Amino acid sequence: MLPRLRLCLRGSTFSAAASFQRTQHSLFSSTSSAMVATEESLRKALTEKQSAVEAQGNAVRALKAATAPKSDIDAAVQSPNALKLEKNDVERQLQSILSTDGGLSREAFRQTAVNTLERRLFYIPSFKIYRGVAGLYDYGPPGCAVKSNVLAFWRQHFVLEENMLEVDCPCMTPEIVLKASGHVDKFTDLMVKDEKTGTCYRADHLLKD
Repeated sequence: MLPRLRLCLRGSTFSAAASFQRTQHSLFSSTSSAMVATEESLRKALTEKQSAVEAQGNAVRALKAATAPKSDIDAAVQSPNALKLEKNDVERQLQSILSTDGGLSREAFRQTAVNTLERRLFYIPSFKIYRGVAGLYDYGPPGCAVKSNVLAFWRQHFVLEENMLEVDCPCMTPEIVLKASGHVDKFTDLMVKDEKTGTCYRADHLLKD
């Protein structure tokens, strides 16, 4: 009698655990489906907003080309500005979903991907044991294969199909060249960072939008 009782208790315990797991899986699946649906709807809305902004912009340019009255042009400009604000709001919502998808932040996902690629020797920072140098990398066997495939695809398109000529230049630029071009003294693009998503933007682009 006792073995049967224990068997029944164990069976009911396993059934309850299985039922709980099925419930968890169902909740997770429904949540994931809702997030996918939300992401798809936001992407669709973003595409529509971008098309509307472009259409309104073309309308404003047409009015200017036709030397329409300034009042008509000013009235037409208001619509693209409002659409841009709506588009930016949709972009922020989409970035918020993408940055928190699955409970993993964008920075955490990036770090996980970098660690995986380094561990599998796709690439590693050059001179890593000496704290490395920014922008310089050593490619491992799989990284060399990927690089070769990218170069072959590039040559197939630009050199063979577009009849362009290939040149090979140094990857390093002396400081004196950058000083002469004005990059060192004049080019200072201010960057701002979104505290919620961690995304960086150029300040002048934000002001322009």
